Amino acid sequence: DQAVGPDGRGGGDGPGGGDRSGAPDVPDERDGPESVSFDADAALRLAGHLAEIAWLAAPGDSGIAAVKRQVFSARADAATSTMATGVFLWASEEASGDA
Repeated sequence: DQAVGPDGRGGGDGPGGGDRSGAPDVPDERDGPESVSFDADAALRLAGHLAEIAWLAAPGDSGIAAVKRQVFSARADAATSTMATGVFLWASEEASGDA
C-alpha cells in the first residue's frame, strides 16, 4: 500500500514523490512540454562533469581532451567571477597538458 503525496504521484522521497526537502520535483511527461525548461547553465555544468569523468577515465584520449578543453573554455566564458574563470581555464589547459 503506497502512500500518495500532495501532488498525487506517490509518496516518499525523490522525483515526483512529494519530497518535503524543499527541492523542486522533476517534471515528467504528465506535466506537459511547457513545464520543461532548458537551463543552459545547468547543461554546461553537466557537460563539465561528464567531460571531467571521461577525461579521468581516459586521459590519453585526444578526442576526450578536446571536448574537455571546449567545455571548460565555455564555462570560463560564462563564469561571473574571476576565481571561477581561473578554475575553468586551468581545467581547460589541464586537458592540453599545459597545466
